Amino acid sequence: MKKYVFIIAAAMLCLASCGEADESSSKSKKITKAAAEAVSESIAEESDASDESTEDSEVMSEEYPESYELTFNDTKTSVISKATLLVTGPTGESSLEDMLDKDVMASGTVGLVGAPVAIDLEGEKGTVTFTVDKDALGDVPFENLIILKSGQGMSFDQVNCTYDNENISFEITESDTYMLVDAYQWLSAWGADVTGMEHDTEFKVGDFGFTLTMPEGVAPNGVMDYWHADYNGEHKMMSKQLMLQNQQKDADIKAELYAWRYPNEEDDCDDPTPFMSFDDKIKEISSLTSDYFTIETADIWALDGGRKGFVTVFHFPADPDKGHDEQTNINAYYEYADDTYISYNLSFYGHDQSKIDQCAKSAKSFTYFE
Repeated sequence: MKKYVFIIAAAMLCLASCGEADESSSKSKKITKAAAEAVSESIAEESDASDESTEDSEVMSEEYPESYELTFNDTKTSVISKATLLVTGPTGESSLEDMLDKDVMASGTVGLVGAPVAIDLEGEKGTVTFTVDKDALGDVPFENLIILKSGQGMSFDQVNCTYDNENISFEITESDTYMLVDAYQWLSAWGADVTGMEHDTEFKVGDFGFTLTMPEGVAPNGVMDYWHADYNGEHKMMSKQLMLQNQQKDADIKAELYAWRYPNEEDDCDDPTPFMSFDDKIKEISSLTSDYFTIETADIWALDGGRKGFVTVFHFPADPDKGHDEQTNINAYYEYADDTYISYNLSFYGHDQSKIDQCAKSAKSFTYFE
């Protein structure tokens, strides 16, 4: 501010000097006076701007706190009780948003736990903490949990994180959608080694709820909650996909899970497949014969509610002339209702007995929950 005082004094001195030297030069005096007034107005404007800048700075610190919190009340997202964000060097208002069923890509992430969280970061960096309700995790071990960021739905990358009791924290430097994921299910979907992470996997698809211990290296990769009407021509049988996993050609073990239902009058099917009891279904499968495969095992066991489970092992020998590799299929069937059963199909190339035992054990781990 001192330089402005100096300028005013110099301008006024100039005015006085000019007046004594030549009083007849009124035009010159008017111009000089106008210049002095302009300087005075400029000083006032800069002073006001400086005051406004100070006020804006104070408002910035008041309106944009460094800490943000998001709580989850929906039962779908309650595994994460809350998410917090601590921003360093805030430059604007940051935010957190529950993106479950809003962000399709993130909501369909394999092994998703709780809800994806979209974070708008206005600052140099932020520290995010997910607080987990361990009791709501079910069979998923807490130590299996990892953090992924969606890369705007283009690249799902793992983020380094730290664990403290029920809290999982990680640092971010950019806005994105971040999510908590069961590493066993996520890594299995990419064929990674998940030794030591295996656990029972719980499914709930429409009316169907069950637990299933997946074989090593296998985890659910997607589910569909609608009935397909285009199987066997004119939907003689209806199918609902419950799981599709590891369908890439080089997968160690491939797995599929379906619900099958006989059409009824409401399905408007002209030539439906006649109802077949589950016992008759077992007999039909057990009596299959072919030049291309042999049935090596056929076991029946009891499920809850008086229902049955049934598993068969099919061996397909190699046929070099036709370009067929040796393959093993383990097909399991589970009684659900008079018109509905569930099928669980696992397959792999070769005829490794340890894989057969592992798949059969997985098939027999199937249990319904209501």
